[in-house]
Amino acid sequence: MGFNLAKLGYSCYSLIGLCLLSVTVNSAEPPVRVVAVHNASASRPATSRAYFKPQPREVRRMVDAGVRSWTGKDSTLAAWQSLVTPKDVIGLKVNAGPGPVIGTRPEVARAVVASLIDAGIPRKNIFIWDKFRDDLHASGFFQVGQDLGVEVAGAEKAGFERSIYHTQALVAPLERGDLEFGELKFSPRSHLTRLVAHRFTSIIQVSSLLHHTGAGVDGCLHGLAMGSVDNTRRFKHLKVHLDNAVAAIHHMAAKRGIISTGDYGKRLKSGKLAALVPPGIKGDYSFYYEAEDSENALPPLRALGLAHTDAMDEKIEEDPQVIIVSPDEKHDWQLTFHKNGSVEYLTTRSKIRLHIVDALLCQFSGGGQVRLQYTTVMNELRFSDDPVALDVLSLRDIERQAKEARFNLGPVNRDISRYAALLRLGTDNPDRIKLERVSLPVVFPENRE
Repeated sequence: MGFNLAKLGYSCYSLIGLCLLSVTVNSAEPPVRVVAVHNASASRPATSRAYFKPQPREVRRMVDAGVRSWTGKDSTLAAWQSLVTPKDVIGLKVNAGPGPVIGTRPEVARAVVASLIDAGIPRKNIFIWDKFRDDLHASGFFQVGQDLGVEVAGAEKAGFERSIYHTQALVAPLERGDLEFGELKFSPRSHLTRLVAHRFTSIIQVSSLLHHTGAGVDGCLHGLAMGSVDNTRRFKHLKVHLDNAVAAIHHMAAKRGIISTGDYGKRLKSGKLAALVPPGIKGDYSFYYEAEDSENALPPLRALGLAHTDAMDEKIEEDPQVIIVSPDEKHDWQLTFHKNGSVEYLTTRSKIRLHIVDALLCQFSGGGQVRLQYTTVMNELRFSDDPVALDVLSLRDIERQAKEARFNLGPVNRDISRYAALLRLGTDNPDRIKLERVSLPVVFPENRE
């Protein structure tokens, strides 16, 4: 269900209205689908190490089966075409920090990238990314990028966007790499990486089934949020601050971006709509600029031109905003024109096209450190567009595996999922999650690597 931002008077700085609306809407919404693909051949014991080694061919089979089942398409090509286009710039978000054993396995990222390439996505439009380049290198993702001809990028190295940030009344000393390091000693702002704000039109996330001491699970919500912004050190001290920050930052990363950092006037002169609006918006969408006409849509270039002109007018104090509504009224975009010439957007349509949980292994304790004594082989990949539902299932598995191992785990953090549900990022109600299981046939041992 979509909400018309023009009708709601929606502000990018206030989510209270949507939070209240979610309380009344959730009960009427349909079940949330999660596809779980199991393949007993997905891993085997390594000869020289104590952990299980993913099998690339089998993991690729799981990825292809998963996207087909999730989309309901008969072919992997058609499945990807329903999610992304060759014009999309796709950021494959991985969890590299914990390493290749308990974080996102490079074999899973390799399978997803190879599947996208086979579906016609140009290599130059695919990026494997996480917050730190060193983590990506240590976990083997640079090798994946080199083998497949795609770029590997670190969010910190790419820099952070000054005009898009999460504000929270909590401070800790800034660190090198934070945007405001050297300018301030402390800051209440966590800025969105330029990779997400500027570069990516679509995101596919591959998270891990890994216990996290503070967040409960280092999964879809926590992984994307903490990997997308700077100044995160401050969230490690108190649970309540982490809970609020993860949901809000995930929302920001999924639904906000930058169109222009100062050259919007030049783009207007070109008259090309695609250069003036977020990806996917066309001329048949409705453009509203309340300062000119509070009720009727305007021609796209006229609405955008008027807003830009007013933004440059020193006599007008407020930043002008244009509301764009899709023809089916399912999605809305709010464009804000700033005095510094930048134009940012907020949308009800997430740029995250698919979440995949790498559940080949489940580590149910130990946080981000490898603890194989607390690890269970699952041989599973999960697919959904609902990050909250996936995290709810991961939390359930962490508790279940700990119980079966007779390990006293203690209570896990479910508040992040609850706050994320209030922001309409997904459902935290297990009764609404429809788990669809797909089992792949076991291959003969001689076919395994």
